[in-house]
Amino acid sequence: MKEYSKTLRIGVDALLREDYRLWEEAGLPPLAPEARYAAADAAGSIYDGPRPHEFAAACQCYHLFRLLHLRAEEFPEAATLLGDYFFSRFSAYLIPQDNVPLTLAFADCLARDAAARADGGRNANDADGEPAFISAIREALRR
Repeated sequence: MKEYSKTLRIGVDALLREDYRLWEEAGLPPLAPEARYAAADAAGSIYDGPRPHEFAAACQCYHLFRLLHLRAEEFPEAATLLGDYFFSRFSAYLIPQDNVPLTLAFADCLARDAAARADGGRNANDADGEPAFISAIREALRR
């Protein structure tokens, strides 16, 4: 693991400590390291702006929101309530970034995910373990 990645994981774990505790208390299966760090690691690889831990936490919360909503049938109450909770946490970490292209990129991801679900699909395809929304964010940050 790259040094920035280890430092980023420590920072994200500190920010999301209570959130992960709620996950466990809800009786959801423990997160595998791939799920616990997928979005945070990917965020760290594309972002070098201010507040990197908060940006990575926003991405991780967004990832968990999507993951939970995919599992709503399996864990109806916990997945819906915690999914909504993680979405609110995502917003709380994203707003201080004060980056319009970034916010618009996330809005576009939400719209695509909603359209995919409305068409009977799941979330926009994730490729090679990297959450699909990271690609959209990468493009937004290049603008």
